[in-house]
Amino acid sequence: MHDIEERLVEEIRKYEHLYDSSSPDYKDSQMVADAWCEISEIVGLSVTECTKRWKNLRDKYVRLRKRHATNGDIGRKKVPAFYLCLSWLAPYVKHRDIESNCDDDNEHSLPSPPINPSHLSPKSKMVQKRKRKELDDRGIQRQVAQLEERRMELQQKLIQDNDEPSRFGQSVADMLRRIPEEHRAQAMFDVHKLLFERQQQNK
Repeated sequence: MHDIEERLVEEIRKYEHLYDSSSPDYKDSQMVADAWCEISEIVGLSVTECTKRWKNLRDKYVRLRKRHATNGDIGRKKVPAFYLCLSWLAPYVKHRDIESNCDDDNEHSLPSPPINPSHLSPKSKMVQKRKRKELDDRGIQRQVAQLEERRMELQQKLIQDNDEPSRFGQSVADMLRRIPEEHRAQAMFDVHKLLFERQQQNK
């Protein structure tokens, strides 16, 4: 078994929806296609070459497992490296297919979902493209609404900060800065006391 095939098998193992028919994403053609594209980039082979090599390895593994199930032993020969490398596939090989007496050429013991983006029909591509556009549009609208809400908040804050009491407070603050620091606390206390007394009188 070549190193590149071992790497291919290990990368495929990371994408459960490529071989596990119980995976919720198993029938998601776009996710399957994306997975093969990512695997292709990592191992340095085309998508077609990746899927072709995977199918050959998978089918060889299934046939050997079938022989093992039939004879009760793989045989006295040394176990092939690819068989050990693919041993993690065992839970996904259907029991009925292992025990089947059908010809090996008709073996379908592992799921074979769509594996190439080119397998998607033009209609499916259009539907997916439209859905992505709708999601993008909704995202933009949500961002615009959030920005508008933030703009209104800032505008309201500016109005509040620019009213007469705010301007007076700023003026008092400017005057306090001109008072020596050692007398500033007393001045602040006197202003606060005066305002408090006026507030009490108006109750």
